[in-house]
Amino acid sequence: MNTESNAAESIAKKLSQEEEWLQNFEKNISKSAQIRQGIEVVVEKFDQRLGSLEKTFFLCIYQTGSYKKTAQYTTTD
Repeated sequence: MNTESNAAESIAKKLSQEEEWLQNFEKNISKSAQIRQGIEVVVEKFDQRLGSLEKTFFLCIYQTGSYKKTAQYTTTD
């Protein structure tokens, strides 16, 4: 009887440990999902801002090129 009682206690203790581990694992999965979503938002905003910067940059280059051409035409006349 004592051996059966010890075995049952051991199994109950192991089960409790496994349940605690599983709860921690589920919490970690939830935190990981939140972090991933946060990273996705940051990357998306970065991509949008980079696209905006590219448009602005190329517009400035285009306008600068146009001004240089205009300046060349006015100085050669």
